[in-house]
Amino acid sequence: MRTKNKSFSPQYDLNNNKIISFLVFFIGFSMNISQVISGINIALSDIFLMLLFGYLIYKKLFYLNSFIFLYFLFIICFRLFATSLIGIWIPIPISLTSIIITIIKFLINLLYLCIFMSIFSLNATMKSLFLKGLMYGTIILGIISLVIFYLGPRSLQSIILFGELRLQGFMNDPNFFGYMQISGFCVWVFNKFKSKLLNLITIITYVYTIILSASKTSLLIFMFIIFAYLIYQFFINKRTAQQIIVFIFGIAILIGIIWFEFDKINLLFTNIIGSSPQLSRTTVLFDNFDTAVNAEGSDRAHAWNTAISIMRSTNFLGIGFVDYSNIATYMTGSNIIAHNTYLQLGVEWGVVPLLISILMISWKIVVKVIAKYWEIVFLMLTLLSYSLSISLQNSRLLWCLVAILFTKEVKTRFKNN
Repeated sequence: MRTKNKSFSPQYDLNNNKIISFLVFFIGFSMNISQVISGINIALSDIFLMLLFGYLIYKKLFYLNSFIFLYFLFIICFRLFATSLIGIWIPIPISLTSIIITIIKFLINLLYLCIFMSIFSLNATMKSLFLKGLMYGTIILGIISLVIFYLGPRSLQSIILFGELRLQGFMNDPNFFGYMQISGFCVWVFNKFKSKLLNLITIITYVYTIILSASKTSLLIFMFIIFAYLIYQFFINKRTAQQIIVFIFGIAILIGIIWFEFDKINLLFTNIIGSSPQLSRTTVLFDNFDTAVNAEGSDRAHAWNTAISIMRSTNFLGIGFVDYSNIATYMTGSNIIAHNTYLQLGVEWGVVPLLISILMISWKIVVKVIAKYWEIVFLMLTLLSYSLSISLQNSRLLWCLVAILFTKEVKTRFKNN
């Protein structure tokens, strides 16, 4: 293992290394399969990651970015310091087992970051292979989930359903499932298949899986991403003046049809929504936003207030590696977590490391925007938007995207046959 400084940027031809290519692809693919075991969210991709880690060590191809290494060493020390002080701020019995579990979760995340920074530093084109695996995973596993949802036996439906209603695929939560599907969609829109039939099947799969997840967050962000993509297509992607005029004219006609046929269209949508309990669950977004935030087990306002209270109680230094849910239960009687990545990181890492991290990530996103790497920009838009409503700090994809942000970009488009 070697430490890599900023000036070090070797580019090895890993594309001809079938073992590394296979493992990178299937890490992206198998991120879409995860379950909670003994309090730890285990993804199938973890197995491929450990195999890749061992192979890189064996081949002496594992490098550590010196800046990232020192930064997260600082965060680990900061969290250990906060852990030692938690008993002073909040008189709660500390479980060594829960601390070890929290540390393991964090180290798994760092392993994803370090391994993928090493891979992408060796050959930046491996990013395309990873994203290809992610996209294929969301499409293929999404199709399998839909087949089981409509045609499968109850025994299989119990695997891909949450509460007998919401589609969660092979993930452990419908919201995370929706997040992965939208992320796959972001990759696909910039790397469509050559076959129109495959593209049709793909878009149907994404729309149906996101709707059937009955995730209000997913539906809202999916519409936001589609809107952002339309803006990109017609105002950023060098469209001709004629194409822009046709687009605006088409929008005007659509608005006119809706205006004059509103009653018929409203009746049609009412019938469609009434026939789908998943859609019925999400329509509350447009009827009563406060109810959407807090109803049906969401209770996000309470979770956000709890997170803010914990940060204040720890003088904004955070709880370190102490289990979040134990602290929340002690203070409020409810073990509900933050439902917000920023607040969750503020509670666990402390406010100062959180703010530094946000500034670093924001700068890297600006760099990608300037360089016009829109695929990564849209993936980050999805991540940052989702982070307002669910906690993604332990998402494998988050740490892989951070690795992409902090390594040099090589513009490539993978081929879809």
